[in-house]
Amino acid sequence: MVRYSKLPFRELVRRYNCDIVYTPMILADVFSASNYSRECEFSTNVLDDPVVIQFAASNGVDLANAAELAAPFVSGIDIN
Repeated sequence: MVRYSKLPFRELVRRYNCDIVYTPMILADVFSASNYSRECEFSTNVLDDPVVIQFAASNGVDLANAAELAAPFVSGIDIN
């Protein structure tokens, strides 16, 4: 569900008693390097819990940097 599991979609499926939801796949290097990317690719709110963010990464440094930025706002991190 690339690009379809952004916040409005997650809010919708939570109405059907989903236990956990996932963000779209996000490129870790772009997410960690660009504030614009972080604002466009990931949003959440207090009702969006638990939520797992999905990162695609080609190296551990990019993944660690992106995970560190997202960690305060998510319940888990999916690594691809």
